[in-house]
Amino acid sequence: MEVNNRTHTEATSRRQGRCFHRPGRSLLANWIFANSLVAGLASLCWLLLRSGPKPSRLAYPCQQAALSAATLALAAPLVSAAVTSRRRLASLLRTRTGMTIAALGLLLAVGLGGYLSWAESYRGPVLTPRADYRAQVFYAPQCPQDPAGDRFLGLDDLLVLMGREGFKFYESPLTTEISGPDGIIGTDDVVILKINYQWPERGGTNTDLLRGLIRRIVDHPDRFTGEIVVCENSQREFDYNFNRVTNNAQDVTQSPHDVVVDFAAMSHDVSHFSWRQIRYRRVSEFDQGDMVNGYVVYPYNGDIHGRVSYPKFQTDFGTYISVRYGLWDPQTETYDRDRLKFINIPVLKAHGASYGATACVKHYMGVVTRELNTYSHIAIEYGILGTLIGEIGRPDLNILDAIWINADPEDGPWCSIDDATRRDMLVAGVDPVAIDMWAVTNILIPAFIEEGHSPPWPDPSADPTDPDGLFRIYLDNSMYQILAAGYDATNDLNQVDLFTWTGGHGDFGNDGNVDGADQTQFESCFTGPGGGPIGGDCAPADFDADTDVDCDDWTRFLHAWTESVAPTPPAQCPCLLAAAPEPVIPIVPTNRYLSIAGGNAGMQTALRVTLGGLPEPYDIFDGTPIWVGEPNEICENAGQSAPPVGGCGPAPGLDSRSIMVATLQCEPHYTDWSVYDRIYAYGEAIVPGAAYSTRAICQGCDINQAIAYSAPLTLQTSVWGDAVSDCTVTPCGPPDGSVDVTTDVTALLDKFKNLAGAPRKARCDLEPAIADRLVNITDVMEALDAFRGFQYPFEISPPCGNASRILSQMCIE
Repeated sequence: MEVNNRTHTEATSRRQGRCFHRPGRSLLANWIFANSLVAGLASLCWLLLRSGPKPSRLAYPCQQAALSAATLALAAPLVSAAVTSRRRLASLLRTRTGMTIAALGLLLAVGLGGYLSWAESYRGPVLTPRADYRAQVFYAPQCPQDPAGDRFLGLDDLLVLMGREGFKFYESPLTTEISGPDGIIGTDDVVILKINYQWPERGGTNTDLLRGLIRRIVDHPDRFTGEIVVCENSQREFDYNFNRVTNNAQDVTQSPHDVVVDFAAMSHDVSHFSWRQIRYRRVSEFDQGDMVNGYVVYPYNGDIHGRVSYPKFQTDFGTYISVRYGLWDPQTETYDRDRLKFINIPVLKAHGASYGATACVKHYMGVVTRELNTYSHIAIEYGILGTLIGEIGRPDLNILDAIWINADPEDGPWCSIDDATRRDMLVAGVDPVAIDMWAVTNILIPAFIEEGHSPPWPDPSADPTDPDGLFRIYLDNSMYQILAAGYDATNDLNQVDLFTWTGGHGDFGNDGNVDGADQTQFESCFTGPGGGPIGGDCAPADFDADTDVDCDDWTRFLHAWTESVAPTPPAQCPCLLAAAPEPVIPIVPTNRYLSIAGGNAGMQTALRVTLGGLPEPYDIFDGTPIWVGEPNEICENAGQSAPPVGGCGPAPGLDSRSIMVATLQCEPHYTDWSVYDRIYAYGEAIVPGAAYSTRAICQGCDINQAIAYSAPLTLQTSVWGDAVSDCTVTPCGPPDGSVDVTTDVTALLDKFKNLAGAPRKARCDLEPAIADRLVNITDVMEALDAFRGFQYPFEISPPCGNASRILSQMCIE
């Protein structure tokens, strides 16, 4: 009995010791247990109330935080209670009631798990690419490391490669290796260049590439009159007005801001706009009367667990841009989507922080806003960036910057100068999904391995072959959304046509310059037509990739030349590259003449005029070439044409009594045009309200080779009957776009009378179909008829026997 009593006392003591011994520790444990339970239940209740009948809300950041809190808070007390009461639970499970409760609990757990799994999944359409779809991917390896002035020769190679496959960079009536009627960039387009400036150093878009791209745009063969705006939403990272101290370039001090400022100083309309500054401002579209810069935000989309958003803003030059709808004209209250071009310029890199890899699709995170309850960063996994691309349209061009990349699968997206891996590669195309699949497979993953990393890759994995990896999940879901919007895209590398080119930029020394040393190398590689094949060391000379080096390559070599003084051509290739014709300064449009200054001193060149931008019904002749003929002297006196024996009569108030004119003809006329101060070209095809592109070509060059021509001089004629704006000043002011009796008609009458202060003859000679080089009363009457609203009365015959071409166009119409 004493033993039993002692045992009972010891057991009681142990129980009492557990409960009451060291009271401070027990109270703390009880307090933590009780409050954890209360906090967990409160989080769970808030989670269920806020999610309600829409489980997709569990993807919201606050709901996910509450879910984590509930799990953490409830897990500890429930597990503790289960361990403490394991004997009672075991006994309970032997009863019918206990088994029923356990079964219900199991069903509840399975149901809740399924509910949460469904709530966190993509729920949009799952589509497959068209079976006959082929994605074009253009790959330029071995880009020269140094820029050549404003040029980036690797980009030049890439654009030529694209053009050879029919994907022209310039929209132009002139067909060359990089221009054509179906090209990307028109003369008056507004071009958004979406760079990466979220991350500093090598994490941002290469600014040498940016500079080279802007140079290419402003060098449009038909003269670029549009606008370029460099954009980025750096989200939570400050972009420092696009002007960080350290950047991704050969000269790391060169920022995007520096590039923009340099081109603006050259009188190009180039600016930058930080979408970060407007990321908190929700706005409506321009056509709804909201002219404020900000973000248009769509309603919540449960399929992608977020809200699509896009910016609308006004540039430094006053242009209103909606990334969704295009250019807004406040006067006509209409959008122009065709003139807004979007070029996406991401950096290829590991994104070990969250999504495995960043390339073209992920780069659109710098277009949307994370703010305004969009949940956009979380929703990347569910395809929100693909939804955005479907809404605003596929980019007109993706140029993936793989010059420097982050090749550490556990790092990124930030990349320092020291940690970056140099690859000197560019990849381009229209399909962002196809480019991402190809580039990550063929550039990023091999770079991982070369840098000493090996699979299995860390989570999140950038492995494109892993359909369960986060990279493939967000890319596939994005593709589904792009397909659902009606655009082509593919994640199947078997549907990718790869085009690559490793030579032809002329830079043998790979130093970013094409100069005398490269010319020596070029001439040593010269084989003549059909003289190949050539060795690998001559690849930079084979511009047209036909396995020989001949005069066609020499002409292209001249286009790549980076020195200020043109090279002397080899004996086999007399063709020199002419400079563009020069305008007469100040540029004053006329009705029936094109005014051109000299140029190309000491060179025998011909001037070709391409008809373009003609008003109806003459626009059927757009694209027709015609040549400037031999210059001839005529009198500035209104009533005289060819100078008489005694010379021209007076032309009061003008600096010369004669001018040089040249008719348009069907064959080239070669001369040294620099000996003339100005030439006025005229002919039946020069009509009011039209645009003309004039190029020079050197004697000895093949006139059928577009690459042999210079850059263009684009000139416009004034509207019918419009000669001046104001003749109270000397000389008379230029045409002002309207016809008026007190200015235009009176000015022509003064010229007819040869009065002092009258304008030049080229402004006043309006009729007949081929200007007669006289100003008489019929010219005055034509101006009066134009004031009354009569249209231009003369017709154009098919220039240079192009009747068959014109007839074919009319039949097509």
